[in-house]
Amino acid sequence: MRVAHDAVIDWIHIAPYPATFNLADLAVRGGLLVVLADAVVRSVRAETLSRPEIFVDRESMGGRRVSQTANACWRLARRFWRTSCSPEPLEPFSPAAASSTSLVRSVGLGAGAGVIASLVMAGYAMIASATYQHTGFFTPHCHIASTFITPNHRMMSAQSAMGGSTFVFYGGPAVLGAVIHVIIGAMYGALFGALVALTRLRGMMLVAAGAVWGAAVFVISSFIGLPLAAAVFGSGDQITHMAKMVDYPTFLAEQVLVGLALGLLMLALAGRRTSR
Repeated sequence: MRVAHDAVIDWIHIAPYPATFNLADLAVRGGLLVVLADAVVRSVRAETLSRPEIFVDRESMGGRRVSQTANACWRLARRFWRTSCSPEPLEPFSPAAASSTSLVRSVGLGAGAGVIASLVMAGYAMIASATYQHTGFFTPHCHIASTFITPNHRMMSAQSAMGGSTFVFYGGPAVLGAVIHVIIGAMYGALFGALVALTRLRGMMLVAAGAVWGAAVFVISSFIGLPLAAAVFGSGDQITHMAKMVDYPTFLAEQVLVGLALGLLMLALAGRRTSR
């Protein structure tokens, strides 16, 4: 390709998919996710195999002693369940006494709470965009997607709303924006979960801390994260000045709402354990 055209094709459009995307950037980010996932799996596997003394209950296995490999798989399954599915909240811990298990569990619960909180934020952003902002119900997702693809769909969605078509939907950009939004929510939620565990926050302090966390995320995103993302991915002014384009008060309300949702989720987990 370089020999024939003295250039490399980077931006690609595949019909009927409406979005134009950068294949090289997707490959780099996908590879990074694979590397991180592999590192997590290796660490869990190393800890599991280092404890061969754990065996499955003999009666449930018909009195037979299973192999160390089977026990390792059993422990890995139990670890996944307790980290991702157990309703029990994390035990508070200090940096000096925290175990790797409680840290992983804290980050995992925070990430899960972040996903839910990001959905709450998305709902608010879409309602605001469709009502008092008059820029279209699905425009926020197209705006987020313009980090990696052309901003044309965001502009077309906003123009359609101004013309009276509030619910114009561009599938590819909207889905991409939603996925990016959820991933970012999980990331900020994981950080909040670790912060909660390290500071031993309890009760209504969790909710207050969530609101403060949301305000901090607003500042970081508006003046550091978004401009940095625009510079790295060549996204343009629609990402650099996203907070201003959305409207600073609305953007702040969205982030504080996410923080409150995180705090309430942590409080609900703590209340469930107290009632048991």
